[in-house]
Amino acid sequence: MKFSIVHHTRYHYQKAVFLEPHLVRLRPACDATQHLESFRLRVVPEPAGQAEYVDLDGNSVTQLWFEGTTSSLQIEATSLVETRRTNPFDFLLDKSQISALGYHPELFPFFDKTRRAQGIHPTVRRLARKLAGEAGGEVLQFLNLLNAHIAGEIAYVSRATGVPHPAELTLAEGRGACRDVAVLFIDCCRVLGIPARFVSGYSESAVDEEGHELHAWAEVCLPGGGWRGYDPSSGLLVADRHVAVARAYLPLGAAPVTGTIRGDGAIAELSTRIRVGG
Repeated sequence: MKFSIVHHTRYHYQKAVFLEPHLVRLRPACDATQHLESFRLRVVPEPAGQAEYVDLDGNSVTQLWFEGTTSSLQIEATSLVETRRTNPFDFLLDKSQISALGYHPELFPFFDKTRRAQGIHPTVRRLARKLAGEAGGEVLQFLNLLNAHIAGEIAYVSRATGVPHPAELTLAEGRGACRDVAVLFIDCCRVLGIPARFVSGYSESAVDEEGHELHAWAEVCLPGGGWRGYDPSSGLLVADRHVAVARAYLPLGAAPVTGTIRGDGAIAELSTRIRVGG
């Protein structure tokens, strides 16, 4: 599928501020699963300079720095992307690399933090272990059960801004935004030592709609299949109806824009506008 995407971000400041360096992660990934045909970034006020680099998570990042003061910052990213994975099941799981619901110890150094279950609440651990028992130790069965369980039990709510809620809060309230359920899915995976990471991007549900929000889901590393996407908002696996922009161990590492301002008593108001065309 082909997607044309316009993502407009605007910060309005009640007083003129000095913009410290900002990091922008709005360039869609270009890899075996999707091809970036074009990308343009427009920034107002015009930066004094900018640099492009690939961060530790493999994301394309634009670093911006500025001179003088301003009462607003506008960032518009325009992308044309072709997604290529039509079948999310097009791989053979290498079971020789898996021990029950875990991975061969020789692989652990490659996964590092993406498989570490640190600070995960007991209620989340209980859910993960309950579903693991129902899956009978089968990794793919566990992932499918987890994806379906979250989609069925956690009601979707729209929340355009703010960091993801802790997994235990989402579980307790029984509702959450896409980034909240992605974190819940990831934490359940890490309880069992399954490498998982956070993904931000866009989905087909936004085609030709105004007011769409940035979407979020999870990816799991499967021997023989590499990183595979699971969208617990819908209970579906990710194929050609999602466009990945940034992936990271922590959601902050996939944030579209990060940066700080300098100014006395300055309050920032954020607004976004996203249009996805097919």
